[in-house]
Amino acid sequence: MATSLSAKTYKKLFGRSSFSVQKLYRGVDHLLLVDGQYREEYRRFYYKDIAGIVVRNTATWKVCNWIFGVLLFLFLVGSLSSSDAKPAFIIWFVIVLLPFLYNLLRGQTVQCAIKTVVRQEVIHCISRKSKAQKLINQVLPLIQEAQQASALQEPAPLATSPFDVGNSPTSTPPPFLGTSGLKPPPIPGQSPVVRIPPVPTDTTPS
Repeated sequence: MATSLSAKTYKKLFGRSSFSVQKLYRGVDHLLLVDGQYREEYRRFYYKDIAGIVVRNTATWKVCNWIFGVLLFLFLVGSLSSSDAKPAFIIWFVIVLLPFLYNLLRGQTVQCAIKTVVRQEVIHCISRKSKAQKLINQVLPLIQEAQQASALQEPAPLATSPFDVGNSPTSTPPPFLGTSGLKPPPIPGQSPVVRIPPVPTDTTPS
């Protein structure tokens, strides 16, 4: 399945580490995490859904440096105090010195995770601070661009009622209906006044 990933669509960011078989790829609109060696699992993290990249320092780097440092000190003291076993102590000193320098030069160990709204996935193939910083530098501009484009595409909120026109700059108020020709309602407790027209009088002489 890994061979089906097109080089034009995906760019490999990080491969396998000492304690992980994960691989991380950068796509056009998402990150692709491939986990497993014989049976691979795929997880996609779209840039518009990524809420953050969490990086925490771990104690592995310091613990390893302390262990290698103590062993180097013991082998150095042994090579200086004993003449018969001096070649053996020197050989062991060199054997321990190589991983000590390797761990020291690679820098601080970290735990890196990609955080979305629904979950947080640990990226085991990124175990050093330098790699985590490289991931942030490459992915952060893509995340910001995707989320800005997603915010511009969101539709404007609709009015809650036909008369909710206060937030619309182009809306016009409903026409005012005048009260001319309308009679006021009677006052409660009083009988309405009935106007009787006058009776015409006969002014013809008899």
